[in-house]
Amino acid sequence: MKFTATATTLAAFSLLRLASANFDLYAVLDTTVVPDENPEPAIDEWRVFEAEPDCDDAKNAANWNDSDDVSVLQKNVSGDKQGVVFEGDKDPQDPGKATRVEMNFHDTDPVYHFTIYKDRNYDMIGLDGNTYGNCIPFPGDDFQCNYPLPLGVQTLSGARYFRCLTDITAQQLNEANNKKRGVKVAVKF
Repeated sequence: MKFTATATTLAAFSLLRLASANFDLYAVLDTTVVPDENPEPAIDEWRVFEAEPDCDDAKNAANWNDSDDVSVLQKNVSGDKQGVVFEGDKDPQDPGKATRVEMNFHDTDPVYHFTIYKDRNYDMIGLDGNTYGNCIPFPGDDFQCNYPLPLGVQTLSGARYFRCLTDITAQQLNEANNKKRGVKVAVKF
């Protein structure tokens, strides 16, 4: 009986550890509308969350631009290489149409730069060629949040594309991104 209780406790702690890792990848459209003016162009970006976000989570999460190239050899227009490249049909109802998704969340130590390929079972392949986890197409959650601004309204509309099963958490990715950009993050526990 003692062995069973010990084994059960160890299994529970293992599951708890797994539950605290992983991240969900969402495509987000960021728009700002100011009355009596043309709307600012919408910004395509990506955000990561531990689970389905509420509007506070959506607003406070770091964002990565939708990009054509985030390779370490190429810099995008903003001067940094972070961002997400999505190849394939960008369909929030069927994220499995993605053929390649390159995610450069942080390009200096610690490097969080992974690519997933449909023909490689969406394994998270790092720049070093090692596998850091596996992402699964995971549609079914979306959000739309409106935030009043002094002269208008900002709207974030997001849809989940993948759940990535890994030891890397959304918190690690968000903190690394915001630290690089000099942003302080309020962390909820």
